[in-house]
Amino acid sequence: MYPPTSRTSNTRGFTLVELLVVIGIIAVLVSILLPTLNRARQSAVTVQCLSNLRQIGQACQMYAAEYRGYLPPCKPDSIETITGGGAIINGHTQFHMTKANLYRMLKGSTQIFYCPANFLWDDKGANDLHDPQWFKEPNITGPNQYKDAKIKYWYMGDPWQPENLGQGQDPPAGYKQWVDVNKNGTTRDEYIKKFSDKGAARIVIATDQSRQASNAFGMVFIHGGGAGKKGWSKNNLYGDGHAENLRPDQLIHRWGQPSAAAKW
Repeated sequence: MYPPTSRTSNTRGFTLVELLVVIGIIAVLVSILLPTLNRARQSAVTVQCLSNLRQIGQACQMYAAEYRGYLPPCKPDSIETITGGGAIINGHTQFHMTKANLYRMLKGSTQIFYCPANFLWDDKGANDLHDPQWFKEPNITGPNQYKDAKIKYWYMGDPWQPENLGQGQDPPAGYKQWVDVNKNGTTRDEYIKKFSDKGAARIVIATDQSRQASNAFGMVFIHGGGAGKKGWSKNNLYGDGHAENLRPDQLIHRWGQPSAAAKW
């Protein structure tokens, strides 16, 4: 009989130096891949926003089919507001149940009016009108019967009820809130009221919000940025239903005072 043989193990663990080398390699790979992953995430959000805007265009077409070709009315002095049925501007009592009508047409899918990249109102809380809870079917017996909703885009189709004018009238000079970009003496060619209006394919009816953060910081554009960061693009929806992404240097001040300029 052969005597038992003794076996010695050749296995050994990682040394501390080897473990640190592996950790270092992983850290380098993460630092290389993280910016790419962030850009991919931002690109996905931008695509979702473009999809939202296209669906808003479809909702406007549904509305126009019921209302003699007119787009949903916007508040000329508050283009982030969808009226819940109150007066549109300056105390006039022309009641437009725009919020309720859009809610009905979209079967409650009004989340398309909230840009997934818009962080400008995140600190306002649930009582702020930018919260999607306000874009719901109104409770006709409750206090929110005519409650407006503030969306996380700007909507500027079919501005309605300018100052000191009767229902349905349009001043020859156009609405004073719009900027006469081409200096032709009227702002009427800077917005559309119907899809059939001249130049609808080049006129924006909804756009990402942006904001003047400070004189030093300049305008904040949402896509490609983030909370507290200056982004580098925004999305526009045009009167023919197409949407596109534009750089800040492609945008023009088109609405509001220079101190609160809205660009698209």
